[in-house]
Amino acid sequence: MNRSTGINFNANVNAVKLTSIFSSMMEIIEAAGIILVLYMGGMQILSGTISIGLVVSFVIYVQGFFTPIVQLSQFYNSYQSSSIAVERIYRIIDEPAEENHYDVDDISLKESIKLINVDFSYNKTRVLKNISMEIKKGEKIALVGRTGAGKTTITNLILKFYHPDSGSILMDNIDISRINTYNYRKHFGVILQDPFLFDGTILDNIKFSNENITEEEIKNKINDLGLSEVFSGLNLHDDIGMHGNRLSEGQRQAVSILRAVIKNPDIIIMDEATSELDSINEKRIQDALLNLMADKTMIIIAHHIKTILHTDAVYYLDNGSIVEYGNPQALLKKEGKFYRIYKSIYTQN
Repeated sequence: MNRSTGINFNANVNAVKLTSIFSSMMEIIEAAGIILVLYMGGMQILSGTISIGLVVSFVIYVQGFFTPIVQLSQFYNSYQSSSIAVERIYRIIDEPAEENHYDVDDISLKESIKLINVDFSYNKTRVLKNISMEIKKGEKIALVGRTGAGKTTITNLILKFYHPDSGSILMDNIDISRINTYNYRKHFGVILQDPFLFDGTILDNIKFSNENITEEEIKNKINDLGLSEVFSGLNLHDDIGMHGNRLSEGQRQAVSILRAVIKNPDIIIMDEATSELDSINEKRIQDALLNLMADKTMIIIAHHIKTILHTDAVYYLDNGSIVEYGNPQALLKKEGKFYRIYKSIYTQN
Protein backbone atom coordinates (compact mmCIF):
# COMPACT_ATOMS: atom_id res chain seq x y z
CA MET A 1 0.00 0.00 0.00
CA ASN A 2 1.60 3.31 -1.07
CA ARG A 3 1.51 6.50 0.98
CA SER A 4 -1.41 8.23 -0.78
CA THR A 5 -3.53 5.06 -0.68
CA GLY A 6 -2.73 4.69 3.04
CA ILE A 7 -3.76 8.27 3.75
CA ASN A 8 -7.02 7.78 1.85
CA PHE A 9 -7.73 4.51 3.66
CA ASN A 10 -7.07 5.99 7.13
CA ALA A 11 -9.12 9.10 6.39
CA ASN A 12 -12.10 7.03 5.28
CA VAL A 13 -11.82 4.70 8.29
CA ASN A 14 -11.74 7.70 10.67
CA ALA A 15 -14.67 9.31 8.88
CA VAL A 16 -16.76 6.15 9.13
CA LYS A 17 -15.88 5.74 12.83
CA LEU A 18 -16.83 9.33 13.67
CA THR A 19 -20.01 9.13 11.61
CA SER A 20 -21.05 5.87 13.30
CA ILE A 21 -20.39 7.26 16.81
CA PHE A 22 -22.14 10.58 16.11
CA SER A 23 -25.15 8.95 14.41
CA SER A 24 -25.55 6.44 17.26
CA MET A 25 -25.41 9.20 19.87
CA MET A 26 -27.99 11.28 18.00
CA GLU A 27 -30.32 8.30 17.64
CA ILE A 28 -30.05 7.56 21.38
CA ILE A 29 -30.75 11.22 22.27
CA GLU A 30 -33.64 11.32 19.78
CA ALA A 31 -35.12 8.13 21.23
CA ALA A 32 -34.74 9.55 24.74
CA GLY A 33 -36.47 12.75 23.63
CA ILE A 34 -39.39 10.81 22.13
CA ILE A 35 -39.72 8.67 25.28
CA LEU A 36 -39.76 11.86 27.42
CA VAL A 37 -42.42 13.45 25.19
CA LEU A 38 -44.56 10.29 25.30
CA TYR A 39 -44.20 10.01 29.08
CA MET A 40 -44.96 13.66 29.81
CA GLY A 41 -47.62 13.77 27.10
CA GLY A 42 -49.24 10.62 28.42
CA MET A 43 -49.49 12.16 31.90
CA GLN A 44 -51.08 15.29 30.43
CA ILE A 45 -53.55 13.23 28.34
CA LEU A 46 -54.64 11.27 31.41
CA SER A 47 -55.24 14.53 33.28
CA GLY A 48 -57.23 15.86 30.29
CA THR A 49 -54.90 18.83 29.80
CA ILE A 50 -53.91 18.09 26.15
CA SER A 51 -55.09 15.90 23.27
CA ILE A 52 -53.39 12.87 21.69
CA GLY A 53 -52.92 14.86 18.45
CA LEU A 54 -50.75 17.41 20.25
CA VAL A 55 -48.49 14.65 21.64
CA VAL A 56 -48.11 13.15 18.14
CA SER A 57 -47.20 16.61 16.84
CA PHE A 58 -44.44 16.98 19.47
CA VAL A 59 -43.03 13.53 18.55
CA ILE A 60 -42.84 14.65 14.89
CA TYR A 61 -41.17 17.93 15.99
CA VAL A 62 -38.52 15.97 17.92
CA GLN A 63 -37.80 13.77 14.89
CA GLY A 64 -37.68 16.81 12.62
CA PHE A 65 -35.20 18.50 14.96
CA PHE A 66 -32.71 15.61 14.96
CA THR A 67 -32.90 14.65 11.24
CA PRO A 68 -30.72 17.56 9.97
CA ILE A 69 -28.21 16.95 12.79
CA VAL A 70 -27.79 13.31 11.66
CA GLN A 71 -27.45 14.54 8.06
CA LEU A 72 -24.58 16.79 9.19
CA SER A 73 -22.63 13.72 10.28
CA GLN A 74 -23.18 12.15 6.85
CA PHE A 75 -21.99 15.40 5.26
CA TYR A 76 -18.74 15.12 7.25
CA ASN A 77 -18.16 11.64 5.81
CA SER A 78 -18.70 12.95 2.27
CA TYR A 79 -16.41 15.90 3.01
CA GLN A 80 -13.59 13.56 4.05
CA SER A 81 -13.89 11.49 0.86
CA SER A 82 -14.16 14.61 -1.31
CA SER A 83 -11.11 16.25 0.27
CA ILE A 84 -8.99 13.19 -0.54
CA ALA A 85 -10.32 13.20 -4.12
CA VAL A 86 -9.51 16.90 -4.51
CA GLU A 87 -6.02 16.28 -3.14
CA ARG A 88 -5.46 13.55 -5.74
CA ILE A 89 -6.70 15.82 -8.54
CA TYR A 90 -4.34 18.63 -7.53
CA ARG A 91 -1.48 16.14 -7.17
CA ILE A 92 -2.01 15.15 -10.82
CA ILE A 93 -2.32 18.82 -11.89
CA ASP A 94 0.88 19.71 -10.04
CA GLU A 95 2.77 16.70 -11.43
CA PRO A 96 5.65 18.00 -13.57
CA ALA A 97 5.35 17.29 -17.28
CA GLU A 98 7.20 14.20 -18.47
CA GLU A 99 10.62 15.16 -19.72
CA ASN A 100 11.10 14.45 -23.40
CA HIS A 101 14.62 15.48 -24.37
CA TYR A 102 15.69 13.77 -27.56
CA ASP A 103 18.00 13.97 -30.53
CA VAL A 104 16.33 11.11 -32.44
CA ASP A 105 12.77 11.99 -33.44
CA ASP A 106 11.59 8.50 -34.37
CA ILE A 107 12.82 4.99 -35.01
CA SER A 108 11.16 1.71 -35.93
CA LEU A 109 12.49 -1.63 -34.76
CA LYS A 110 14.68 -3.23 -37.43
CA GLU A 111 17.12 -5.33 -35.37
CA SER A 112 16.55 -5.71 -31.63
CA ILE A 113 15.86 -4.23 -28.21
CA LYS A 114 18.71 -4.74 -25.75
CA LEU A 115 18.90 -4.33 -21.99
CA ILE A 116 22.52 -4.08 -20.89
CA ASN A 117 23.43 -4.45 -17.20
CA VAL A 118 20.24 -2.69 -16.08
CA ASP A 119 19.72 -1.92 -12.39
CA PHE A 120 16.59 -0.29 -11.03
CA SER A 121 15.40 0.69 -7.55
CA TYR A 122 11.95 1.70 -6.35
CA ASN A 123 11.63 3.64 -3.09
CA LYS A 124 15.28 2.77 -2.32
CA THR A 125 14.54 -0.95 -2.74
CA ARG A 126 16.56 -2.61 -5.47
CA VAL A 127 14.06 -4.24 -7.82
CA LEU A 128 16.23 -5.27 -10.78
CA LYS A 129 19.86 -6.40 -10.61
CA ASN A 130 22.19 -6.45 -13.59
CA ILE A 131 19.52 -7.40 -16.15
CA SER A 132 20.81 -8.12 -19.65
CA MET A 133 18.70 -9.47 -22.50
CA GLU A 134 18.21 -9.11 -26.23
CA ILE A 135 14.80 -9.24 -27.93
CA LYS A 136 15.23 -9.57 -31.69
CA LYS A 137 12.73 -8.23 -34.20
CA GLY A 138 9.91 -10.74 -34.72
CA GLU A 139 10.92 -12.76 -31.66
CA LYS A 140 8.39 -13.90 -29.05
CA ILE A 141 9.86 -13.93 -25.54
CA ALA A 142 8.29 -14.67 -22.17
CA LEU A 143 9.09 -13.25 -18.75
CA VAL A 144 8.34 -15.76 -16.01
CA GLY A 145 8.70 -15.65 -12.24
CA ARG A 146 6.85 -15.26 -9.00
CA THR A 147 4.96 -12.07 -8.07
CA GLY A 148 7.40 -9.24 -7.38
CA ALA A 149 10.24 -10.81 -9.37
CA GLY A 150 10.50 -7.70 -11.61
CA LYS A 151 8.69 -8.80 -14.78
CA THR A 152 6.37 -5.81 -15.14
CA THR A 153 9.18 -3.44 -14.09
CA ILE A 154 11.19 -4.58 -17.13
CA THR A 155 8.33 -3.74 -19.50
CA ASN A 156 7.82 -0.37 -17.77
CA LEU A 157 11.50 0.39 -18.33
CA ILE A 158 11.23 -0.60 -22.00
CA LEU A 159 8.19 1.70 -22.33
CA LYS A 160 10.16 4.56 -20.71
CA PHE A 161 7.77 4.88 -17.76
CA TYR A 162 10.83 4.40 -15.56
CA HIS A 163 14.50 5.10 -16.19
CA PRO A 164 17.21 2.65 -15.10
CA ASP A 165 19.53 3.58 -12.23
CA SER A 166 22.42 2.18 -14.24
CA GLY A 167 22.93 0.30 -17.48
CA SER A 168 21.20 1.09 -20.75
CA ILE A 169 18.26 0.08 -22.95
CA LEU A 170 18.86 0.20 -26.69
CA MET A 171 16.64 -0.03 -29.75
CA ASP A 172 18.74 -0.84 -32.80
CA ASN A 173 21.81 0.20 -30.79
CA ILE A 174 20.36 3.65 -30.01
CA ASP A 175 19.74 4.42 -26.34
CA ILE A 176 15.97 4.87 -25.94
CA SER A 177 16.59 7.92 -23.72
CA ARG A 178 17.66 9.72 -26.94
CA ILE A 179 14.41 8.92 -28.77
CA ASN A 180 11.28 11.10 -28.79
CA THR A 181 9.15 9.41 -26.11
CA TYR A 182 5.79 10.04 -27.77
CA ASN A 183 6.85 8.70 -31.16
CA TYR A 184 8.71 5.80 -29.52
CA ARG A 185 5.62 4.59 -27.62
CA LYS A 186 3.51 4.61 -30.79
CA HIS A 187 5.36 1.46 -31.85
CA PHE A 188 4.02 -0.47 -28.84
CA GLY A 189 0.69 -2.14 -28.15
CA VAL A 190 0.12 -2.98 -24.48
CA ILE A 191 -2.43 -5.51 -23.24
CA LEU A 192 -2.84 -5.48 -19.46
CA GLN A 193 -4.44 -7.88 -17.02
CA ASP A 194 -6.73 -5.10 -15.76
CA PRO A 195 -7.33 -2.87 -18.81
CA PHE A 196 -8.66 0.67 -18.52
CA LEU A 197 -11.90 1.10 -20.46
CA PHE A 198 -13.81 4.32 -21.03
CA ASP A 199 -17.50 4.95 -20.46
CA GLY A 200 -19.04 4.46 -23.90
CA THR A 201 -19.71 1.65 -26.37
CA ILE A 202 -17.60 -1.41 -27.11
CA LEU A 203 -16.90 0.07 -30.54
CA ASP A 204 -15.70 3.39 -29.06
CA ASN A 205 -13.22 1.58 -26.82
CA ILE A 206 -11.86 -0.61 -29.61
CA LYS A 207 -11.50 2.27 -32.09
CA PHE A 208 -9.66 4.36 -29.49
CA SER A 209 -6.30 3.14 -30.85
CA ASN A 210 -7.26 3.44 -34.54
CA GLU A 211 -10.14 5.76 -35.41
CA ASN A 212 -9.92 4.97 -39.13
CA ILE A 213 -10.81 1.29 -38.84
CA THR A 214 -14.31 0.31 -39.94
CA GLU A 215 -16.86 -1.71 -37.97
CA GLU A 216 -16.67 -4.48 -40.57
CA GLU A 217 -12.89 -4.73 -40.16
CA ILE A 218 -13.31 -4.99 -36.39
CA LYS A 219 -15.84 -7.81 -36.80
CA ASN A 220 -13.35 -9.62 -39.03
CA LYS A 221 -10.65 -9.23 -36.36
CA ILE A 222 -13.03 -10.65 -33.76
CA ASN A 223 -13.54 -13.72 -35.93
CA ASP A 224 -9.81 -14.01 -36.75
CA LEU A 225 -8.95 -13.96 -33.04
CA GLY A 226 -11.63 -16.48 -32.17
CA LEU A 227 -13.41 -13.98 -29.91
CA SER A 228 -16.91 -14.47 -31.34
CA GLU A 229 -17.92 -16.69 -28.42
CA VAL A 230 -16.58 -14.18 -25.87
CA PHE A 231 -18.72 -11.43 -27.43
CA SER A 232 -21.79 -13.64 -27.95
CA GLY A 233 -24.96 -11.81 -26.93
CA LEU A 234 -23.26 -8.41 -27.24
CA ASN A 235 -23.52 -5.70 -29.86
CA LEU A 236 -20.56 -3.46 -30.67
CA HIS A 237 -22.83 -0.48 -29.99
CA ASP A 238 -23.73 -1.65 -26.47
CA ASP A 239 -22.76 0.77 -23.69
CA ILE A 240 -20.23 -0.82 -21.33
CA GLY A 241 -20.65 1.54 -18.36
CA MET A 242 -17.96 3.18 -16.24
CA HIS A 243 -14.65 1.26 -16.58
CA GLY A 244 -16.53 -1.46 -18.48
CA ASN A 245 -18.48 -2.60 -15.40
CA ARG A 246 -21.22 -4.08 -17.60
CA LEU A 247 -18.77 -6.53 -19.15
CA SER A 248 -17.28 -9.66 -17.67
CA GLU A 249 -13.54 -9.73 -16.92
CA GLY A 250 -12.97 -11.90 -19.97
CA GLN A 251 -14.90 -9.49 -22.21
CA ARG A 252 -12.95 -6.50 -20.84
CA GLN A 253 -9.68 -8.25 -21.67
CA ALA A 254 -10.98 -9.17 -25.13
CA VAL A 255 -11.69 -5.47 -25.82
CA SER A 256 -8.16 -4.63 -24.70
CA ILE A 257 -6.68 -7.32 -26.98
CA LEU A 258 -8.67 -6.03 -29.96
CA ARG A 259 -7.60 -2.45 -29.20
CA ALA A 260 -3.95 -3.49 -29.33
CA VAL A 261 -4.30 -5.64 -32.44
CA ILE A 262 -6.05 -3.03 -34.61
CA LYS A 263 -3.34 -0.52 -33.72
CA ASN A 264 -0.98 -2.84 -35.63
CA PRO A 265 2.09 -2.02 -33.52
CA ASP A 266 5.65 -3.27 -34.11
CA ILE A 267 5.92 -4.61 -30.55
CA ILE A 268 3.18 -6.09 -28.36
CA ILE A 269 3.52 -6.35 -24.58
CA MET A 270 1.09 -8.77 -22.93
CA ASP A 271 1.00 -8.54 -19.13
CA GLU A 272 -1.18 -11.44 -17.94
CA ALA A 273 -3.40 -10.43 -20.86
CA THR A 274 -5.48 -13.61 -21.09
CA SER A 275 -5.52 -14.68 -17.44
CA GLU A 276 -9.26 -13.93 -17.01
CA LEU A 277 -10.25 -16.12 -19.94
CA ASP A 278 -10.99 -19.81 -19.60
CA SER A 279 -8.22 -22.17 -20.74
CA ILE A 280 -9.93 -23.03 -24.05
CA ASN A 281 -10.45 -19.39 -25.10
CA GLU A 282 -7.00 -18.47 -23.78
CA LYS A 283 -5.30 -21.10 -25.97
CA ARG A 284 -7.45 -20.12 -28.95
CA ILE A 285 -6.58 -16.42 -28.63
CA GLN A 286 -2.88 -17.11 -28.04
CA ASP A 287 -2.73 -19.18 -31.24
CA ALA A 288 -4.65 -16.55 -33.21
CA LEU A 289 -2.39 -13.76 -31.94
CA LEU A 290 0.68 -15.71 -32.99
CA ASN A 291 -0.74 -16.16 -36.49
CA LEU A 292 -1.91 -12.55 -36.86
CA MET A 293 1.27 -11.13 -35.31
CA ALA A 294 3.73 -13.57 -36.89
CA ASP A 295 6.04 -10.75 -37.98
CA LYS A 296 5.66 -8.75 -34.75
CA THR A 297 7.84 -8.72 -31.66
CA MET A 298 6.05 -9.93 -28.53
CA ILE A 299 6.95 -9.69 -24.84
CA ILE A 300 4.67 -11.93 -22.79
CA ILE A 301 4.28 -11.94 -19.02
CA ALA A 302 2.33 -15.09 -18.29
CA HIS A 303 0.69 -16.74 -15.32
CA HIS A 304 -0.25 -19.90 -17.19
CA ILE A 305 3.02 -21.59 -18.13
CA LYS A 306 1.44 -23.69 -20.88
CA THR A 307 0.61 -20.56 -22.88
CA ILE A 308 4.28 -19.61 -23.30
CA LEU A 309 5.67 -22.97 -24.42
CA HIS A 310 5.43 -21.74 -28.04
CA THR A 311 7.72 -18.72 -27.44
CA ASP A 312 11.25 -18.41 -28.80
CA ALA A 313 12.81 -17.77 -25.40
CA VAL A 314 11.94 -17.66 -21.70
CA TYR A 315 13.59 -15.46 -19.09
CA TYR A 316 12.98 -16.78 -15.58
CA LEU A 317 13.33 -14.02 -12.98
CA ASP A 318 13.81 -14.48 -9.28
CA ASN A 319 14.25 -11.61 -6.82
CA GLY A 320 15.11 -9.13 -9.60
CA SER A 321 17.69 -11.28 -11.39
CA ILE A 322 17.60 -13.55 -14.43
CA VAL A 323 18.32 -17.04 -13.13
CA GLU A 324 17.42 -19.03 -16.24
CA TYR A 325 17.21 -18.24 -19.94
CA GLY A 326 16.59 -20.32 -23.05
CA ASN A 327 14.09 -22.06 -25.27
CA PRO A 328 11.16 -23.29 -23.12
CA GLN A 329 11.50 -26.90 -24.24
CA ALA A 330 15.23 -26.83 -23.49
CA LEU A 331 14.55 -25.36 -20.04
CA LEU A 332 12.06 -28.13 -19.27
CA LYS A 333 14.68 -30.73 -20.17
CA LYS A 334 17.20 -28.93 -17.97
CA GLU A 335 14.88 -29.51 -14.98
CA GLY A 336 15.78 -26.25 -13.26
CA LYS A 337 13.54 -23.58 -11.70
CA PHE A 338 11.33 -23.23 -14.79
CA TYR A 339 10.78 -27.00 -14.88
CA ARG A 340 9.97 -27.13 -11.17
CA ILE A 341 7.34 -24.38 -11.34
CA TYR A 342 5.84 -26.02 -14.44
CA LYS A 343 5.72 -29.38 -12.70
CA SER A 344 4.28 -27.95 -9.46
CA ILE A 345 1.41 -26.26 -11.31
CA TYR A 346 0.43 -29.04 -13.68
CA THR A 347 1.03 -31.94 -11.32
CA GLN A 348 -1.50 -30.34 -8.96
CA ASN A 349 -3.96 -29.88 -11.81
